[in-house]
Amino acid sequence: LQNPFSVLSASLLLSFSATFGILLMNGVLLYTFGKYQPKGKLVAKAYHWLVSTISVSFSAMIFTIPVTLLIFGRASMLSIISNLLTIWAVSIVMIGGMLMLFISVVAMPLAALLAKLLRILLIYLVCIIEKLGGFTDFVGQSGSLVMESGAILALFCIILVRVTKKDRVIG
Repeated sequence: LQNPFSVLSASLLLSFSATFGILLMNGVLLYTFGKYQPKGKLVAKAYHWLVSTISVSFSAMIFTIPVTLLIFGRASMLSIISNLLTIWAVSIVMIGGMLMLFISVVAMPLAALLAKLLRILLIYLVCIIEKLGGFTDFVGQSGSLVMESGAILALFCIILVRVTKKDRVIG
């Protein structure tokens, strides 16, 4: 409310579109892929984690691609793959960073040891980002009719599936 021009900021538009996509699509995707339950407790947990990760990533990605194309003029098609390769490490680094902060108040050497362990994961994250960033063939440009049509068509199909779905499942 203090700055009405903030509505046009890239971060706000991307956050809202990703959140909207997750709210609109994640439940439907989880419901659809959750029907299959593999045998074995460990395999079922791994399957559920994989489906959940892909579902949230895809739900956010499908709604942020048009905004990303509009604002930046390009969008990466490798975001689901990069999320699968990094989401676990990002979670550990975030939790480990908070834990390190609390430990540093009591025992700085222990916090420094934790920092060295977390540094390994940060190096892994940077490596993945650099490797996937090198695949410029998978980056769609704004002027590409195929890219823009595909993004709009995918968005339309997902909204159509969501609107016509009898079971309103919100994940």
